[in-house]
Amino acid sequence: MKKTTLFMAAALTCFMFNSKALAGTGTQDDPYTVAEAQQNQDKSTAWVKGFIVGGIPDDNNQTQKIESNDNVVWGADGVRATAVLIADNADVKDYTQCVVVNLAGGSDARAAINLMDNPGNLGKEVKVCGTLTTYFGIAGVRDVDSQFEIEGYEAPDYVFYEPFSSGKGDFTIQDTNLPDDLTYVWTFDSKYGMKANAYKNAAYAAESWLVSPAVDLTGVSNATLTFDHAVRNIPGNTGALTLHFSTDYNGDVTTATWTGTDIPAWSSKEYEFVTATVNVPADMQSSSNLHFAFKYTSTTSDCNTWEIKKVIVDGEASSGIAGVDTDETAFYVLDGVLMLGGVAEGTQVEIYNALGARMMTTVFDGTGIAVNDLNPGMYIVRAGKDAKKVMF
Repeated sequence: MKKTTLFMAAALTCFMFNSKALAGTGTQDDPYTVAEAQQNQDKSTAWVKGFIVGGIPDDNNQTQKIESNDNVVWGADGVRATAVLIADNADVKDYTQCVVVNLAGGSDARAAINLMDNPGNLGKEVKVCGTLTTYFGIAGVRDVDSQFEIEGYEAPDYVFYEPFSSGKGDFTIQDTNLPDDLTYVWTFDSKYGMKANAYKNAAYAAESWLVSPAVDLTGVSNATLTFDHAVRNIPGNTGALTLHFSTDYNGDVTTATWTGTDIPAWSSKEYEFVTATVNVPADMQSSSNLHFAFKYTSTTSDCNTWEIKKVIVDGEASSGIAGVDTDETAFYVLDGVLMLGGVAEGTQVEIYNALGARMMTTVFDGTGIAVNDLNPGMYIVRAGKDAKKVMF
């Protein structure tokens, strides 16, 4: 089936400007070493490579600064999911030879790299792009989101993916009501993704659309749209922040036919990102020309801020998921146990989360696999040549 697949790291490049004489240039192809990153903590953005050697203790946030080797877990047990330490050699156990990598909340990087969920990453080489600035009192690489590489990680093969980590991608912005005093409503923010706001010393009445490129759902069923978003005003007028779908959009939102749909998830806290998943309307499920749009509306008395990132369209091919053999194997979870109908005893089984991070590898014993330690959600289960999406 046709896909528009954007890889999270392969085509993205971070650049930085530096006056120091360093061997690396800080690009994806020529990243800094850890030692070089330590020398250049100037809040610039750059790529850094190193080996994962440990993490921050999961101690109810008692550890606020790294001041000795005792403040670091030199392993994968009892660590937080928010950060890892990397060094130029995999056997380092000296914090002065490390930088702390901050894995942004809800990001692909956190899901794929953190040691709490991925203990097998200890000792692996990783390459990350982030802001070179102090973290936990020592040299750091902060706000690593979707620009990273790590041994054994493959970006999920989504039907469509746009992280909004380096711009608006192929999305289009159309202002249908832009006051004279404003130059834009939607804009890109390197930390928060695409952001809409119509406040400039005062609240303005405005309307602006952020429209996706065409998404081809030919051969796809049960298509869904998932995105992370945050708002400023809670409860605010979330009814002015809406989501719409169209199959006849041709460059002008005012002439297209749009179907609105409810956004099910809103945070109860200001600027807290939550993940929302909606079904593509039933009559558009097989469209070869699907567009979706985030519509921002404000008034002089109700002017919110809306932030959106990590937009995913995914669905099932005729076999269940893209690349899955067509068979009648039944995978399901019953009372915390993964049941694998039709799978032979001794088959290797791998379980991946929705972002493609491997969560478990085991051998099927012919009865079932305990998965009650995994968080509820959608997972991809691979057993031999079979692969299925399974709700845990």
